Amino acid sequence: KRQTVVPSMEIGTGPAGEPAADVTYAIRPGTAYSVRHIRLAGNETTRDNLLQRELAIREGEPLYWQKVEDSRRQLLATSLFRDVTIVPVGVDTTTGETDLLVRVIERKPAFYEFGVGIGSLERIRATAAWGHYNLWGTGRRLQVRVRAGWNMEDVIGRPISFDQGQLNYRGDIQYVNPHIRGSRYSFDIDLYTKLETRGESGINLFSTGVDIGTTWKSSRTVTNQAFLGYKITSPEVHPYAPDSLKVRYDELDPGTDETRSVNFVTYIDHRDDRFRPTTGTYYVGTAKLAGGIMGGDFSFFKWSGAVHNYRDTPFGGILAVRFQLGGTRPYGKSLELGPDGVPYDDRFFAGGAS
Repeated sequence: KRQTVVPSMEIGTGPAGEPAADVTYAIRPGTAYSVRHIRLAGNETTRDNLLQRELAIREGEPLYWQKVEDSRRQLLATSLFRDVTIVPVGVDTTTGETDLLVRVIERKPAFYEFGVGIGSLERIRATAAWGHYNLWGTGRRLQVRVRAGWNMEDVIGRPISFDQGQLNYRGDIQYVNPHIRGSRYSFDIDLYTKLETRGESGINLFSTGVDIGTTWKSSRTVTNQAFLGYKITSPEVHPYAPDSLKVRYDELDPGTDETRSVNFVTYIDHRDDRFRPTTGTYYVGTAKLAGGIMGGDFSFFKWSGAVHNYRDTPFGGILAVRFQLGGTRPYGKSLELGPDGVPYDDRFFAGGAS
């Protein structure tokens, strides 16, 4: 809209006889524009309907610039475009109609990554990934990721030499359809396998599983995720664990465990920037219900909450603070087992790198 504001003032006296003024603003609204047509440009490999479903404004609706900015933000959030501009074109001041030109600059949809590093626990580690963010021009994503490291974590407080380390790894195959049949709900699937050393307890954990679920935004700042999880875990005693632990491990003979769960995660983001925040707060809440009518070897409930806060400091830079709280408790058939009613990799541990 274009409008004019004309102020006027009348001088007079107040209730006690003091000088006073009445100020009046005369607002003359301009033409209320509506969107006649939406034109798309720059999407050479991405289908038109993918861009259209991310737009917060539609043809025939009143032109509100907030909706234009929301549309631009949602298009950038797909990770398919390096830049997005939305401008009015063909403005008709007589009818109050205008076209909107949505111009995008596409990213290369396929990528690969490779990295190496060193650390105090993982002396040598390497990562590799391949992915595609726009399969068949539909915005569907496929990623394959592998991470491996030579773990040198102390085994129950006992340092180990380099040749006594353990190869840890994780591999993931992830597929995402961001909008099921054009809805706001995605379809997510993650197949994974991993081997990790838990030196504080002297065991190695081999796990294979799958998570299947959906992600959706309930508002501009709130993102939700719900998924079903299925995991098979096989623990093994660390080869350099104390002999007393090996004997106890053989007595228990834990074998292979199966965990079936339903999970829910909520993210509330009030940061000024997702990647380089300088102010704002970020909240994460998780809930996990395993076993019960879903079956599996364990029945337990687990939850956690985290608050991340960012603020400027008088000395320059940004102060980032995180507070996290969580709990877990067995129920049903696992209640009488006490702590053993919760699988090892779902328990909380003090100390260590995590």
